[in-house]
Amino acid sequence: MIKKLMHDPLFLAGNSEVSTREDLQVAHDLLDTPMAHILFSMK
Repeated sequence: MIKKLMHDPLFLAGNSEVSTREDLQVAHDLLDTPMAHILFSMK
């Protein structure tokens, strides 16, 4: 999934929400790219 980066300082200055179990897939998605780079750089 590709999303545009948020650059709005007013939006980014706001408080974030507490994560829940439903957010776990997002965390896994965020880890996919760095893990792929690590694994493929070891070959």
